[in-house]
Amino acid sequence: MLNLIRELCTIVIVETSSMNELMDELEINFGTNRKVRFSNDNLYGLLSDAQKDEIVVLLTQKMGDEVKQIDVEYMMLIPTNLERFSSRLMNKPIAKSFITEIRFLPKLIVMRVAGNMDATINKISEDIEGTIENTVGAIEKISNGTVVFITDSALHRSIDVNDIFEKCVRTSKSFSSIMDYLNAQDFRYLTVGNSKYEWTELTIKIYDSYGRYDLHYNRLHFVFEKLEIGMIIGEAWGTDSASIFQSVDVYQVRFFTFKSPTEIKRILVGLEYLHNAERICDYDLFYKRKKIHWDKVRIDNVKGKVELGVYWRSKLIENFSENEKIVFIELENEIAQSKLK
Repeated sequence: MLNLIRELCTIVIVETSSMNELMDELEINFGTNRKVRFSNDNLYGLLSDAQKDEIVVLLTQKMGDEVKQIDVEYMMLIPTNLERFSSRLMNKPIAKSFITEIRFLPKLIVMRVAGNMDATINKISEDIEGTIENTVGAIEKISNGTVVFITDSALHRSIDVNDIFEKCVRTSKSFSSIMDYLNAQDFRYLTVGNSKYEWTELTIKIYDSYGRYDLHYNRLHFVFEKLEIGMIIGEAWGTDSASIFQSVDVYQVRFFTFKSPTEIKRILVGLEYLHNAERICDYDLFYKRKKIHWDKVRIDNVKGKVELGVYWRSKLIENFSENEKIVFIELENEIAQSKLK
């Protein structure tokens, strides 16, 4: 549910004096249809879309000790791993004849953080014995080792170039050793240097007079998973007293998050309503056994609770990709249909 580290694919820089011929050969031999002009936006787009066992090939007619971005003309996403790419090129004399030189960039890692960016990048640099560099120029240096980027955006979807912090860390240490270290320390780096973000355990109580707790839980789980804001660490059935003579079933979820109780309450208020303002369930939120009331998330230009719920639902959906919006609507439709049965 909380993805904090993402390995990016390998980048290979190829020098050629026969640009079009080499691109044709690569397309024939590897079946790629992702060929674009070089730009930072296109590069991060390819890196974000690529699987970790694919490679991005940068094509240039001028290779020096440093490869300037201005010298890179095209990029191609090759749907194969580095070992297979290299071996197939060695066995293709025609393709080899178009290549003057091949070099490799350091392996790239992106970390999700929620604290102070400068403090986090300084802490990572200190801990892995690296040097801090500008992110924009990170691909220009040919070297061994690893480069670590940071972002405050979710890692399960495409990463925009503007989502990456302006500074990164370069280290001569091996990729595997850095990945092992960061995987063991990822939670420690998440909220470095910012007291606003502290780990908090919250309790969420789900109420539904129709008894379809499974549907509400599935939608809640989907939202938390896509927003990547914490972890569900426990769940259980319980009862609450609706009146002196009546008790109601409740499904309780314990949620561990680096977001504030108010931010989580905004999400829950939005999840209580459909787009047409129909209320489909109740979510109560508790922090240290104290209930967080809906008026904590009121805003000046929205008066009633129904209007507020519709407002926060619309804000919630803005965080989803187009495909995620489709799934979210399908989950809502399933809940709405269950009330008709």
